[in-house]
Amino acid sequence: MVLRGTLSVTSMVLALYGPVSKPAEARDRLPGDALTAYRADYTVNLRSRIFEEAVKATPGRMTIRMYRHLCHSWVTSFELSLRVRRSDGAEHPLNLFVERQESMNGRTLRYNTRGVMDGQQERVKVGKATRGPGDGGWVHEALPQMERQDLPADTVFPLMFLKEILAADRLRRPMVMREVFNTRVGPVTQLAVTRIGNPLPGFLRFLPSADAMAPDLRERTAWPITTSYYDAKVTALVGASPSSTEEVVILEGGIVIGANLAIQEYQVSAVLDHLDLLPQADCDKNLSDGG
Repeated sequence: MVLRGTLSVTSMVLALYGPVSKPAEARDRLPGDALTAYRADYTVNLRSRIFEEAVKATPGRMTIRMYRHLCHSWVTSFELSLRVRRSDGAEHPLNLFVERQESMNGRTLRYNTRGVMDGQQERVKVGKATRGPGDGGWVHEALPQMERQDLPADTVFPLMFLKEILAADRLRRPMVMREVFNTRVGPVTQLAVTRIGNPLPGFLRFLPSADAMAPDLRERTAWPITTSYYDAKVTALVGASPSSTEEVVILEGGIVIGANLAIQEYQVSAVLDHLDLLPQADCDKNLSDGG
């Protein structure tokens, strides 16, 4: 049940958790060096949190790549592959591919999502979202059907939100709260409330795969981050249940080294197996708006 009334979301967060990170004021372009280009491979497990015997999956593989594209945007891609076993005992191969290209100034986002089960393409999402000069914006989705939708003022895209989380930690702010455009659930925005835990220096040293990583990576600091996503219409957090929750451990530069995701009735966990830093050109002196 959502309680609506005099307590706004912001006032509730302030009362419960203290200061909230403020949106970047007149700062569309955040430092490019806040992020690190990388490729990471993970072992992934999926299970149903409600019907334990209905859906199971053998451990699968996930790969994340994040890199600069032509010095004006960042590309983030996710590839997931696993075999899902249902209650009838049959196994079904599942492959998911997600790619997002977000301009350096945070004004445009192109996205492409494909899901394939048993070799048959079941879900495709292709679109472009744009933030206008007044911080409002719009999204044009080409697939699965032509659709146009306005974006609320102060909407941010995923990578800009990640940069604000990294900046919030440097400023010792324990929380970031923003309206985020979420391509995973449709062309919609959600209220994202992120809590940043205490820093974990040298966290990678404790992973089984640490010996295969460069020494400077093993010494980087990590942070546990919990993000809850709420319906954008929620006006108070008391009694409100998030539609999904992410528990992620992030290394300096925005590198994901572990994740535990609750999405509807499913629980998805990812454990880092291998991490490589990708070549990264010095684009800071010659940034274009991109788009």
